Amino acid sequence: MNSLSYHESHSHGPLGLPFQAFSQEDPYGQYFVPYHWHEEVEILVIERGNGRLYLGADFFSLKTGSICLIPANALHLVTCEIGEALDFYAIVFHPDL
Repeated sequence: MNSLSYHESHSHGPLGLPFQAFSQEDPYGQYFVPYHWHEEVEILVIERGNGRLYLGADFFSLKTGSICLIPANALHLVTCEIGEALDFYAIVFHPDL
């Protein structure tokens, strides 16, 4: 697997403040983010629902109230359980911040 092909190329936040926060709501249980990696650290806060975080060769169950720290440069994938809602907040920031 060529890890460069999974690199998320867009930057998060402006150059002077490499930080981005966003929310994701999926009431229909169809959420899926394919494998990718980026130079930034990512924090996921699960507001509602169930899903999975695949981090490298490991996976972790996500449920309401889960908080996940995804290290910089880590290959990861996020998905909901099929047919189940998955609402979360994501905070993405450069480690130098």
